Amino acid sequence: MLRDFKVHDILMKQFPKMDANETIKTAVAVVLGSQSKNFIITKAGIPAGTLNRDPIIMAFTKNGENKFVYNFMDQNLVFPDGNSPLENSF
Repeated sequence: MLRDFKVHDILMKQFPKMDANETIKTAVAVVLGSQSKNFIITKAGIPAGTLNRDPIIMAFTKNGENKFVYNFMDQNLVFPDGNSPLENSF
């Protein structure tokens, strides 16, 4: 069933982004003003990690509002080849 599709056919094209040097306070404001739960964290505009809603709220609760997003982001990024057959990636 997946034979005629490529990875790029199913990947999201637009992601909400946040800079790694933003504070958790700012991240909370972004979360509260958005329906998104997952965010790409960038450094100088380049993807550096991901962070989702729950760890942002937890970081705010446990560490306060002045810590930086980069302290809590997941740095394990996967960059799939968009031209790969979807059946191989699945």
